[in-house]
Amino acid sequence: MKKRRKKGFVLLITGLLCLCAGILIIVCDQRKESAFGVINDELLLQIPYEELPEDALYITEGRRLYQRGKMTLIIPSIDVYTPVGESTVPDGLKEMPGLYEFSQLPAPGDVNVSIAGHRDIYDMVFYCLDQIQSGDYLYLLYDGLVYRYLYQDTVIVAPDEWSVIRPQGYSCLTLTTCDPIGTALRRMIVTGELMDYQLFDAQYQFISNNETP
Repeated sequence: MKKRRKKGFVLLITGLLCLCAGILIIVCDQRKESAFGVINDELLLQIPYEELPEDALYITEGRRLYQRGKMTLIIPSIDVYTPVGESTVPDGLKEMPGLYEFSQLPAPGDVNVSIAGHRDIYDMVFYCLDQIQSGDYLYLLYDGLVYRYLYQDTVIVAPDEWSVIRPQGYSCLTLTTCDPIGTALRRMIVTGELMDYQLFDAQYQFISNNETP
């Protein structure tokens, strides 16, 4: 009887050690993936700041608590007026563009509000993204304020080029979508620089050129 109990105890300990090893492997894998922007929000918040990979982005409390549809993207020159989702998960992007998990929220400073959206499937909200021109403005409505961004440029990058959604040294808006239309071979990146922000009311005039509203 004692031998059976001892054997059972050994099996129990062995099982617990295997479970702990499995959890440790998963956590280590997620920590490694963080350098590529693929990490669970909750896990990142649990990692001490000094242990974060140098190229990982910090998720602010405000970003983590952002709720679907609380922000609106407006691009008058291509007739875009859409709510913005809380993530880039496939099911969410079927309904509306979404914030990258490492996106910041609109604000002055070294902030990059990065948003992904479909171009030729589902809502196709970014179908005409390539038609934005010099002098056009892009707007974000968030938390009672309207943020006005002046179009900067459009570039095409590899689908795994994450640097475009990282802080750029100034306050900007970054929109990403697939390119060419009908494929996911590359990413089209459209950026705008924050010009100003103010309280939003019904009298605000959205414009698509460089006139002062």
